[in-house]
Amino acid sequence: LGNYDTSGLATYYNTAETLTRSQAASSAQATLPSTAPLAPSLTPQQSSTIPSSHPEIRETSGVGATRPISLPASNLLTSLVKSYDLADGDDGRRDESAGGDIEKYAQDNLNLNCGRPKGLRLLFRKKFSVRDILSWSKDPIPRPMLNVVEGEKLLKREACNLFRLVQVYMGDRKANVGMTLDGVAMEIVNTVFSKPPLRDELYVQICRQTTENPRKESLRRGWELMAVCLAFVPPSATFEPYLDGYMNRHRDPNFSFPEVAKWPIHVQVSHYATVACKRLQRIGAHGKKQPRKATIEDIDQAR
Repeated sequence: LGNYDTSGLATYYNTAETLTRSQAASSAQATLPSTAPLAPSLTPQQSSTIPSSHPEIRETSGVGATRPISLPASNLLTSLVKSYDLADGDDGRRDESAGGDIEKYAQDNLNLNCGRPKGLRLLFRKKFSVRDILSWSKDPIPRPMLNVVEGEKLLKREACNLFRLVQVYMGDRKANVGMTLDGVAMEIVNTVFSKPPLRDELYVQICRQTTENPRKESLRRGWELMAVCLAFVPPSATFEPYLDGYMNRHRDPNFSFPEVAKWPIHVQVSHYATVACKRLQRIGAHGKKQPRKATIEDIDQAR
């Protein structure tokens, strides 16, 4: 920070601490526990920070660590954090060579019809590019995102249902009565555990929903879901380097701050991406951890 004026830094920290305490006190009763039903609705604007007992993730959650929504980023942070494309190298620069390029993978494997409607509306369809299909969507998908799943009739419906569950977890879709965050995450994990061809489909879906996502809480939950899933099931060895490259481009070792939830969304994304990368190393093709089914307690620990 030698090139920046830090005279106002103490004031920023004092303001953040004061606002965080007051908001935490006022929202304590509104906090959504991980086992509370999500229905009748779950919106991205809802204050729903969920306590987590996992040591890698828990610093970003909990009532006492609720990020003050009304607290603007300081001028210092604005100058340091310029985009969602976070750096990956120790020198603070983005590593373009990290892993593979997910857009290159998409060009070879993406089902370009996955964003197109069925029936007569097909006559008036909009042309979708790879970038369009790999960007956040508020709508469900009528077809799987990957060609390999599109060719499997028994998996096509489950792939579309998987996307709906991802949307529910991220708060982009209304939850059914009785649903909980832990329960939704467990259903996602156990579905792809029992059906390995859907694993890459799931991770491509999460990559899509965390790309150009305009909703901060939805974006945070998407990265949280990525980290949770990688605690139980890996992608295929073919897709692993592309997923690793995508996650590495969103992390920065310089953003290892305490109480991450108090910081802007860029810092929170970097934190979850870092956790997800570590878990991928442990459960991936060269890791020692084996895939497994999850219980509610397992999901709660992983979150």
